[in-house]
Amino acid sequence: MPTPTIHITCSEEFTLLCPDFRVGVIEMTINPKAPSPQLESSISETIEWVRRSYDLASWRERSTIAATRRAYKRCGKDPNRYRPAADQLGRRIINALGLYRVHAVVDWGNLLSLRSGYSMGLFDRGHISGESVELRLGRASDEYEGIGRGLLNIDRMPVYCDALGPFATPTSDSLRTCLGEQSKEILIFVNDFTGQPSRLEETLEEVHLSADQHFEVKAYSSTIVCPGERDTHY
Repeated sequence: MPTPTIHITCSEEFTLLCPDFRVGVIEMTINPKAPSPQLESSISETIEWVRRSYDLASWRERSTIAATRRAYKRCGKDPNRYRPAADQLGRRIINALGLYRVHAVVDWGNLLSLRSGYSMGLFDRGHISGESVELRLGRASDEYEGIGRGLLNIDRMPVYCDALGPFATPTSDSLRTCLGEQSKEILIFVNDFTGQPSRLEETLEEVHLSADQHFEVKAYSSTIVCPGERDTHY
């Protein structure tokens, strides 16, 4: 399988605080006008599964979510005030608030996050400047407009930065790089703080199968980026 064109590095400060971190990186090209008719039923089934299987305490204790929350604390960010995205999604369902519905690709991303417990970012590849991305801790001087959140305080939060500055966190993607209904070039980050490589590998395989099931995929590539280690391709 081809290697994604995006190259990710992690700052020394972030790597010292989160030595077990890995990120699954996926690039895919799709026909945005042709999601499968089964996507809606898959989302509904997953919502019902969350409702039946979890309460707030057990959702928060899922290994993927708990690991992300612990990482936030190590970085100096309160995970109750700035909840990782997967934590937010499950809480909405458990509290009977439902999911925000946007369009097929974003809704599919929420489905993947609910199933895995990983906080995922989905972006329009064309809105990212260059091919080099750094993952570092946010600074007080960083300006960041989250989708549906307005200006977000990302100080001490893990943040991905391209040549134009911050564009993604495990809490909220940015308005600058968000997907639209006509987005064709999709970039996905699967943020893993668990230190369990096999779990992330299984999730990337499931993402690939799910993409083929629900979209007309024209190109697909993925890799796992490990700070200080060689990347692994899938």
